[in-house]
Amino acid sequence: MRCWVRQIASRRVEFGYAVELCSNSRLLATAATSLIAIDSNRVLTAIPAHVRDLLVPVPDPIRL
Repeated sequence: MRCWVRQIASRRVEFGYAVELCSNSRLLATAATSLIAIDSNRVLTAIPAHVRDLLVPVPDPIRL
């Protein structure tokens, strides 16, 4: 399985996924998820800067 950051914003991050066969890299499935940041009171908040710095978007390595 491969996972990558598709987009990052102040409060949201989108990940892309690809599931491939190990033997020949045949693509079996793709997916994407969007996550939002909330605080302990379930209020929308910003993703901490030190976390955003680690989540670098990359072009999709496969077509979703």
